[in-house]
Amino acid sequence: MEDEGSRQIGYIELLRTYPTFARYFFANVLSTTGTWFTTIALFVLASEVSGLPELAVGLVLVLRMFALALPQPFTGMLADRYSRKGLMIFSNVGSAVCALALLLVEGPEDVVLYYAMTVMLMVLHAVYVPAENAAIPNLVGEGEALMTANAMNSATWSIALAVGASVGGFVVAAYGTDTAFIVDAISFSLSALFISMLTIPQETKKAEG
Repeated sequence: MEDEGSRQIGYIELLRTYPTFARYFFANVLSTTGTWFTTIALFVLASEVSGLPELAVGLVLVLRMFALALPQPFTGMLADRYSRKGLMIFSNVGSAVCALALLLVEGPEDVVLYYAMTVMLMVLHAVYVPAENAAIPNLVGEGEALMTANAMNSATWSIALAVGASVGGFVVAAYGTDTAFIVDAISFSLSALFISMLTIPQETKKAEG
């Protein structure tokens, strides 16, 4: 039998060979798409809670990017010391709660709630990303399978950003922001459910006393 580490493994073969990774990959698609699904809904809502729509949209962009990038050096350590599966479930459940909390935003009087939930969604994603990246070797091992899995994961993030934001925009245009937030909460909840059903082996590092 040909050694797995000596040849390139294709995407379809990877999903067939590693069924646990396939289920994990599907859950990851749901979560990552959910992160970007409400992009347009947040922009629309920003214009409703602020008297300066253009400034509000710019502020949302800046806050989302900073809230995603700044915590990752710290959240990366969490993925080494704590259950990656637990962190992913926590992130998804928290994100679902944040999405539902945005349903309470009705006008300028709710501006604090709006920006708090907008930031928290990205902070929770910053918790999710290192955990889901670190979990991949636990599911497929090392070698070519890991290289292919990492490539799939990277492509998923980019595609989810484009597709999630686009589809979310259509939903907002057709049904309004509330529907987009409800769909988003369902997406995160399903991802958390599917991840909770997986077995993800892991050796955690204990914090130094």
